[in-house]
Amino acid sequence: KIRKQKKHNFRSNPVYGADVNLDGEDFDDQSGVSSIFDEFESSSIERRVKAADAVNAIAASGVTGITILVNAGILQKLLQLLCDINVDGKISAAGALRSMGLHGGSKLWEMLVGIDIMTALLAAIRNVGTAFMASLGKATHGGCPTNFHTLLDLLSSLCENNETAVEHFNAHGLELVPHLIGLLEEPILISYPNTADSAAQCIHVLTEDNDKVITTISSNERSLSIIFSSLTSHNSSSLASVLSAGILVNVGAWEGRAAVQEGIKAALARAISVDHVSELAALAEMLRNPLP
Repeated sequence: KIRKQKKHNFRSNPVYGADVNLDGEDFDDQSGVSSIFDEFESSSIERRVKAADAVNAIAASGVTGITILVNAGILQKLLQLLCDINVDGKISAAGALRSMGLHGGSKLWEMLVGIDIMTALLAAIRNVGTAFMASLGKATHGGCPTNFHTLLDLLSSLCENNETAVEHFNAHGLELVPHLIGLLEEPILISYPNTADSAAQCIHVLTEDNDKVITTISSNERSLSIIFSSLTSHNSSSLASVLSAGILVNVGAWEGRAAVQEGIKAALARAISVDHVSELAALAEMLRNPLP
């Protein structure tokens, strides 16, 4: 039986929305909406973070819950938290916003760009990134924002799904490009691989048919050197290595450079390693011979 898909109409102005459609099946409790909004109004950052985490979970459960929350004005609440002085608040808001975009589709990304999420996000990346890099020079990393990568994941998702977000980055974020590339250096590859992976994903997305970012990178030998090192370093994850290969291809840095071409071949060979092949073969065998 094929179920007819419901239409989910996000209001054009997500700040106001008294008319909440509650005919959905995933999240249809008005008291639940009120409870989340009450938490966002709390003076306690822990409660505001908890509210953002709840939004994240609801968004992952289906588009019905996203529609209800958006119509009730949740995007502005998350935007305010992204602008909060507290690092945990910024990171939780970014995670919730990304979850809503991933599960809400192109219209949701348009709405996020429409409320100027990019300005707040770039400011958050500058702020948290500065704290992150400062912590690396200390003997202990106790104050390091270890989930910094969540902000980078939101940036790459926005730019991958919305051209206006890319245009905003080109106009207001180009100075961040060398700093993003700096997140591919050895200390971060070793101690914070998630951050390195997310930075590589950001740069890869931003170099896709984007002349401004391509020129920024291709004209900077240090940036190219860092990306090449990430490509070949045994400390890079397979993901960071393959994405670094993609970046070098995107910026045209592989043409006529034998070392880069060999590095790209090695990265691809590593990604399709013998171990991975054996695992795939074992899975194929299981599918051919399913358990009774």
